[in-house]
Amino acid sequence: MQNAPELRISPSLIESLERSFYPDGIPPNSTPQLVVSLAPTNLSVRDRVAFLSHMERAFGRLTTGRLMPYAMRPKEHLRVTRVQPGSWKLIFEFRSLSILFILYLLIRYVPPAIVQASLAYTNYEQGRLARANRRRIDQEVREDARLRTLSPEHRRALVALLDALERADRDLLGRAGRFSVISIQNVSVTLRESDSPRNHEG
Repeated sequence: MQNAPELRISPSLIESLERSFYPDGIPPNSTPQLVVSLAPTNLSVRDRVAFLSHMERAFGRLTTGRLMPYAMRPKEHLRVTRVQPGSWKLIFEFRSLSILFILYLLIRYVPPAIVQASLAYTNYEQGRLARANRRRIDQEVREDARLRTLSPEHRRALVALLDALERADRDLLGRAGRFSVISIQNVSVTLRESDSPRNHEG
C-alpha cells in the first residue's frame, strides 16, 4: 500500500541487531549477504513474483521510509546480486546491515501468519489474527538465541517493525506467504569474505 505510515528505525536498535548477529564485530573486508534457498521444482511463478514484490516493498520502506521516494530512485532498487551456479539460491548484497537483518527476520517469522491472515474475510477475523500474529512474532523473537541480548524496548520495537512491514502490503500477503512456506528451503545471513563465508542460517 502506498499510503502506509513512514517507517523509522532507531539507531540503537540497529546497533543492537548488529551485536546480536555478530558479537565480535564485522571484519572490514566483509560484504553482507542475504541468501534465500529455493526448492528446485514446482515453483509457482505468480507466488514467486508476489514474494519478491513483498521483499522489495519492505526494502523500499526500510531504505527511504515510504515507497514513493524509493520508486523515484531506480538505481537504488533491490536487485538479486547473483544466483549461485548449480543451485536455486538467490543472493542479495546490502550496504546496510540493519536492512539485511530485518529482511532476514521478516522472511523467517512472518510467512505462517500471513497465510492465515490472507484467509480472514471479516474485519473482526483480520483484527484477531493480526493480534495473534504480533504475539507469535514476539514469541519467535524471544526464543531466537541470537536475539536474547536485545533489551525489552528493542524487542518491542523489532516486533512492531516486522508487524508494520507485514500489514503494509496486505494485497501480497497470501501469495507471498504461500511461496515462503512451500518453496523457501532456507534463508541465511552471510558475510562474504576473502576466505570463506560465515553463515547465520534459519
